[in-house]
Amino acid sequence: MVPYQTAKLRDGQIRDINYLTIAGLANEWDVDVVYGGIVRDDLIEFRNKARDLYDQVDCLILSGGSSVGAKDYTKDVIQSLGDPGVFVHGISIKPGKPTILAQANGKPVIGLPGHPASAMIIFKLFGERILRKRKGEILESRLERIFAKITKNIPSSMGRADYVRVRLFEKEGEWWAEPIIGKSGLITTLVKSDGIVEISSEKEGVSQGEAVPVIPTR
Repeated sequence: MVPYQTAKLRDGQIRDINYLTIAGLANEWDVDVVYGGIVRDDLIEFRNKARDLYDQVDCLILSGGSSVGAKDYTKDVIQSLGDPGVFVHGISIKPGKPTILAQANGKPVIGLPGHPASAMIIFKLFGERILRKRKGEILESRLERIFAKITKNIPSSMGRADYVRVRLFEKEGEWWAEPIIGKSGLITTLVKSDGIVEISSEKEGVSQGEAVPVIPTR
């Protein structure tokens, strides 16, 4: 991982695109962003950087390192910031299962997945409400949703909410949602999408032509 401004990449390097997508959404909600940069897989360095940023902000957002593995320190680092600490580590949704939600001494902390699409979807679902609540705004009970007809069948698993990126278009006076299929690490799926179709955990997918709730992302 290298800073997003890096002009020329060497073999094996990828740019920190999550800063651009997450900061872009936060700016849309009139929130200023303090960029903390990239931290190596070193517990002490990670903890020191998180503590430094925690002291500067009203909500701390971390991305990556929250799944499984010997060097996934995010949960331990967040836990070290203050009580009560982590109260959610893993959500039954796709994409975005390794999400962390926490509070440290009254300050919200969000651990986003590392994949760009997962990070953006989770930040839209949870980050917007957390940040706007932090600003003292009075919120609606749910995020804004519109309804559109889906252009193809989408399978899903009972017990897990699925969020699928879609392109919206109008046809014969009705809104349609065309799924943009791709792994959660593909940036192109973010660029092409206008919203996210929500398939609830009680459903086993949606059928072509069915009206589905869409959370706009533009």
